Amino acid sequence: ETQGGVSGPASCALEAAVCSPNYVPGPGFPGKDAAATHRAWPAGEQPTNLQCWPRKDTGFPASCRSTTATVLEDTEQGWPGHCEGLMKI
Repeated sequence: ETQGGVSGPASCALEAAVCSPNYVPGPGFPGKDAAATHRAWPAGEQPTNLQCWPRKDTGFPASCRSTTATVLEDTEQGWPGHCEGLMKI
C-alpha cells in the first residue's frame, strides 16, 4: 500500500491576505512580463482568477445578484478593447 502526504498550513484564514481591500499592486503594475507583474504586488503574487470571489459553502462561486458590478475599463472611456490570445475560427 502506498501512503502519501499532505502539506499546508494547520489552519486557513477565512479570507486570503491577497483578497483584502488594501492588497493592491504598486507603481510597477502591470510589469513588462509576468515576473515583474507579480513583484508589483505586496507579497509578490497577483491574485488568481476568481480567487477573491465570494464562495458558497460548497466551494463554488456565489452569485452576485445583490452586488452591483463596477466597470473598471470601458471602450467609451478610452480603453482600446483589445484581447490577447484570441483566434478567429
